[in-house]
Amino acid sequence: MQDWLNSVSSKQASYHALAQYYQSMVSKESKEFGEEIARLKVGHLLTLLVALCFEEDKQDMCCQYLHFKTNKQHNNVSKFVLLV
Repeated sequence: MQDWLNSVSSKQASYHALAQYYQSMVSKESKEFGEEIARLKVGHLLTLLVALCFEEDKQDMCCQYLHFKTNKQHNNVSKFVLLV
């Protein structure tokens, strides 16, 4: 069960990162460059978080955060990655 949850949480974060990328392209077309950069940073941090989930020594911590994140705002991602 835990492996399934880890896999689903990682996929969710990956798709969220991809959505941030596409929304950054919309922001770029609207000439909202600050929002574009912010979305790219969030997407990048989510991608790093997913990559960390596949490292044995950090897997539990990352996946616990991803489970926690589903109930919280996505702005906590940067705080977590800075702690790692």
